Amino acid sequence: MAHFAQSPYFVLHQLTCQFADGETLFGPLDLAFDRSRCGLVGRNGAGKTQLLRLIVGRDRPGNGHVESHAALAYVAQQPEIAANTTLAQLLGYGEVFAALARIEQWRTTSIVWKDAGISTIACKAPSPPPGCRPSIRCDPQAH
Repeated sequence: MAHFAQSPYFVLHQLTCQFADGETLFGPLDLAFDRSRCGLVGRNGAGKTQLLRLIVGRDRPGNGHVESHAALAYVAQQPEIAANTTLAQLLGYGEVFAALARIEQWRTTSIVWKDAGISTIACKAPSPPPGCRPSIRCDPQAH
């Protein structure tokens, strides 16, 4: 193992990745990483993503362990997405679009009420949707 002037950020001790059927993807690996930048290069299917998942603790190694002296983060190259996830939610705008939908629903409902001759809608909540129970007063001149 290489000698570092500072303690390494993380060390791989005999780290092995194996499939459920016992086939070894890679390992055993003995590596240490310090503060310097490091690139992980390899052909498709070589196990780059799997190695990163093992290092950050997302998956368990077949053998060996990772010794960590730093906070690690993992950002998936292909996030796991539920079947009902919208693009807006994936991009972090789900709540914004949901709020806009509630506002649009409120506006549409208000127009329908006005067309029905209901002129005033008073709501006790600062912003009507969701769950507002408006008190409705009819415009006597609309009849």
